[in-house]
Amino acid sequence: MTLNGYFDSTFFKDFHRDLAGIVKHLLSKTESSEAIFLSPKRGNSLDLFLEVAEEHGLHFSVTENYDKEVWKRHEGFLNGADRDSWPSYETGHCYPLLIRITL
Repeated sequence: MTLNGYFDSTFFKDFHRDLAGIVKHLLSKTESSEAIFLSPKRGNSLDLFLEVAEEHGLHFSVTENYDKEVWKRHEGFLNGADRDSWPSYETGHCYPLLIRITL
């Protein structure tokens, strides 16, 4: 089973404990399962969520360069090639990291 989420779920710090608990509960239903999140850092929000996930006994990996096309667009926003289409692009606020969470 794979759980996928991208809805600013790690941004809201008040919900980190509940989110980690739900992920743990769902992952415990199947032996070979993982939750997949795409989330930007958003200040320290992602780091704080991952700390809570560890407190819940969850393991995680974070991958920055996970897709050739996504990485190419990211670099274009950073170096100015695509800056006109997203002038306020900021890595920590906009670029989604790939987070895989397991038991």
